[in-house]
Amino acid sequence: MILGARLIHIGSFGSAMPITDAWSAEGELYLKADRGTLSWQDLVAPHNEHRVAFTRLLDLALLAGNGQWDNRLQCVAGAALHAAIGALLSWVAWRLGGRRIGLAAAGLAVVVFALPYSMNDLYGFNSQYDFVVFFGILTIALAGLSRPLRPAWWAGLLAGFCGLFTAGSGVLAAAALGAVALLGWVTGTWRARETVIHLAASVLMLGVGIALTVTVPGHAVLRAHTAGEFLRSFVKAAALMHPHMSAVVAVVIWLPLLLVLRERLRRGAERPGLGLLVVGLGVWLALQAAAVSYSRGANGGGPDRRHLDVLFPALFVNGVGVALLFEHGRRRAGAPWRCRIALSAWALCAAWVAVRQGVDVLRDVSPAQRDWFAERERNLRAFVVTGGEVSLEGKEIPFPEWGRNLLAGYLTEPRLRRLLPAELREPLTLVPSAPSPAFNVRRGLPDPALITSLRWWTSFAPEPQPGPIRFESAPLTARLPFLRFDLAGHPGENGNKLEVVAASGRCAAVFSPKVFGEVPRSADVRAPSGPFLVRADSPGRGPRGWFAFSDPVEVGRLSRMASVAASNGLLIAAAGVILALALLGLEWRRGRPPEATG
Repeated sequence: MILGARLIHIGSFGSAMPITDAWSAEGELYLKADRGTLSWQDLVAPHNEHRVAFTRLLDLALLAGNGQWDNRLQCVAGAALHAAIGALLSWVAWRLGGRRIGLAAAGLAVVVFALPYSMNDLYGFNSQYDFVVFFGILTIALAGLSRPLRPAWWAGLLAGFCGLFTAGSGVLAAAALGAVALLGWVTGTWRARETVIHLAASVLMLGVGIALTVTVPGHAVLRAHTAGEFLRSFVKAAALMHPHMSAVVAVVIWLPLLLVLRERLRRGAERPGLGLLVVGLGVWLALQAAAVSYSRGANGGGPDRRHLDVLFPALFVNGVGVALLFEHGRRRAGAPWRCRIALSAWALCAAWVAVRQGVDVLRDVSPAQRDWFAERERNLRAFVVTGGEVSLEGKEIPFPEWGRNLLAGYLTEPRLRRLLPAELREPLTLVPSAPSPAFNVRRGLPDPALITSLRWWTSFAPEPQPGPIRFESAPLTARLPFLRFDLAGHPGENGNKLEVVAASGRCAAVFSPKVFGEVPRSADVRAPSGPFLVRADSPGRGPRGWFAFSDPVEVGRLSRMASVAASNGLLIAAAGVILALALLGLEWRRGRPPEATG
């Protein structure tokens, strides 16, 4: 369900166009990879205050598998990682807390991870936020709850060091690990020797993280400069950027963590369980809120929306804490009714925060972002397709204004031009095999509002002219496995036909027989492995029953898979709902298993 919901958002509002920092960060990375000069130092090099090695590795792997630079593909990969985080947290809560808590955790995971609060799912390069959450959870769940020097503990320690190369706040998992160790020692869960080993690992990880810390002088103005600025920013971060009564909302959201901590101290020595994990993750998320409040807290302004991916898991962790307190309260005389009231009150507040943020994004932020993408995509495509004849001067671009010339340089760099996504790249040029092509060529469609930067081959004419007519191109070859044609008019009707013909004579139709209307739509077809030609047939020219097609653009295999997945997000979400209901039915039939202690 989480993956399907994210794909719906990507398919409805996303773009394949690289955005903002991706042009310089990924562009330079890909150029070095193409020249054969890429080294491990380039992977761990700073990007602002962060060392985004895992984001770079993911992007390089996608580029190698796809042969094309595609922001949408990166977003789909990020959506899969985001869904994996929700599944991981649900599984851990189920394993440590039992069936009832596991079911509550699964429902919470859908609420917290399905809705696009942060908008990072539309920015492929922002996968570092998911990586820092993923490795932080593994660090605390494995190293924090395992006895020192056992395999799970070493795996958690490895995850912690990996987290140092996700984002600047990856180091905070080390501090949370130390807090878990101290709590385990105070409650008698860990012996003194085990606590020392835990703390030593935490200090070592923290020391390495501090040594890797990067300071960007130009970002000093973004930081909180007084305690008051920091406190105002922290309250907004703790309230998950809820705009009204932030202090009250923050207290309600985080109160379960304090109650779980009190309960854990009261219960004393017991094996590491869900309570210890909730406290450890809660401390880690509170440190994340404090870090972003300091680094972006100038004038008490609070965090950016993109930081919500490392803040919103607090809603999940505190929700699991509420479920855990409810389970403990059920075992005490007279407590269940009070637990139900408290649980209901917290759930109402959490639901209000989640729904409010989700509605704001889907109603206002996402549509504005889609329009932002579309305008800049048109400007960049016109620049690329016309070889710079259509200038970027005075146009909106997906890059800071100071980097306008830098962006133009990336768009004219031959090595990067052949990697550009289908929405930006230069199409294959169709050259008629006959001297006088039967289809007219123009940079637009009959509707003046539909002028595009692509060349269109059209059977439209002001007056009817009998046919049949045929267009056949000179032989072409494609580097990537798919071709994308923009289509308009009435393809598939009245004998209109567009085909890609391989050298063997095998034909592949570009479109299915249905009315498209005059608004252009895209259709993909597999490109033959060798030379091929494009053939179009129409019963004649005229103002009715015409159709038009653009010069084809190459599309990578993974890019096409990402487009198909994003356009079928609703189907994937529905499949997730059916699977969840089936699993719930199986659990119901299996009966209630023994409940684990927290």
